[in-house]
Amino acid sequence: MGRPRTVNSNLPKGMYLTKGAYYFIDHKKKWINLGHSLSDAMVEYYKLLPDIRNISKLGDLFDRYMAEISPKKSAASYQSDLTAMRQLRPVMGNMSPNDLTPQDVYKYIDYRSRTAPVRVNREIALLSHVYTKGIRWGGAQLNPCRDVERNKERPRTRYITDSEFSSFKKILPLWLQLYVELKYLTALRQSDLLTLKFDMVTEHGLLVTPNKTVNSSKACILIEWTPELLNVINSLKLLRNKHIEQQYFFVGRNGAPYTPGGFRSFWRTYMKKALSEKIIDESFQERDIRAKTASDIGLLSDARLLLGHESDKTTTKFYTRLPQKVRPLK
Repeated sequence: MGRPRTVNSNLPKGMYLTKGAYYFIDHKKKWINLGHSLSDAMVEYYKLLPDIRNISKLGDLFDRYMAEISPKKSAASYQSDLTAMRQLRPVMGNMSPNDLTPQDVYKYIDYRSRTAPVRVNREIALLSHVYTKGIRWGGAQLNPCRDVERNKERPRTRYITDSEFSSFKKILPLWLQLYVELKYLTALRQSDLLTLKFDMVTEHGLLVTPNKTVNSSKACILIEWTPELLNVINSLKLLRNKHIEQQYFFVGRNGAPYTPGGFRSFWRTYMKKALSEKIIDESFQERDIRAKTASDIGLLSDARLLLGHESDKTTTKFYTRLPQKVRPLK
């Protein structure tokens, strides 16, 4: 058995970071450039993996899961899995799957809870699903996460007022103004908005297949035209760069759609500007706009349909953030 890695220990087997780029060294000692972004490099890495059948370590189980199961999820869920693996692999990757105990999982939760009490729940959820598949593949006997209690999570309560929303939009570049307006009108998730194409514009409305369903039911929604929605789409058409045959609504200079990381960078920049210039007093997240839409609709049933939830419970718990109006007895 080779010696444990002393550098790049957080990366999977055969993957290295050198001179600002990630590389995979195959069995012929050939260096394959995976890119400069870790998330992009991980995507390319799992494409290169051979069929993984021999599972002796949790790292092998991680590799097979990320090669066979995770890519079938939505783009956002896949990225979430990649992020979680960056935390799980250095801690558990060299362990035998059958050596991990519930007490080990609790120790991991306690350690991660110091800095990421919510995020660790996602990591344990992924670890649990890895074990579920591992048992089916014959790589594990029991799931040590099954009866482990996770951290309690409090739903976000931040509601963006109309005044804040209007003031914030004024400092944004035009493309980001239109993004924010489209987000508010449609309540689409960021992963869906960044992949909207002009060929989704139909005679009857905006035809969207949400990323959450693209690899499962493939259910699509038709967001019908309103004067406000039509105005935003027409503005995006005028902003369209004809010289690069722009296909997506929101693109960078090269015509490619913004990545989630690139978009977050823009969002942080303008949120800091809004706070420093006292335009708003409290920051809010991009996803809080979706909650504002759900809250402003008024009717719970309408909010649930627009947000694409299967039950009113999810909409009520996580997205409606205004006080419920009730009438007094007299």
